[in-house]
Amino acid sequence: MSANINAIFQGILTIADETQSNAPYITNLDLENPTLAATQVLNQQFVQVATSPGTTISFSFNAFLVLVWNRSLTASLQVNLNPTGGTINEVGILGPGGVMVLMDPAKANGWDGLALISGSGTIPATVVLAG
Repeated sequence: MSANINAIFQGILTIADETQSNAPYITNLDLENPTLAATQVLNQQFVQVATSPGTTISFSFNAFLVLVWNRSLTASLQVNLNPTGGTINEVGILGPGGVMVLMDPAKANGWDGLALISGSGTIPATVVLAG
């Protein structure tokens, strides 16, 4: 299968110390647009995430781009990922409005499982996977 989907991660991370006059920059990091040449994509804009045991996102390919956006205004969201050939592990907990992006354009290992757990009731999330 040819690589016919390009996922380009554009961004510049700028951190300024607003506690000092003239707000000196601590860092200004250009992510230089890493690009993933992918063959498959899963785009779920409105996933309803339940509390424990949570919601499993099923996909049949090895993902090298994982984006999870907690769309809740009040509740946290636990993100669990399964590295390809490994066992599922907690990656972290996103607070309300939190966003997590993992991208491996070199396609070194990837992920083949994703589970989300709401911290309080059923909450909305957005999930994008590409591989």
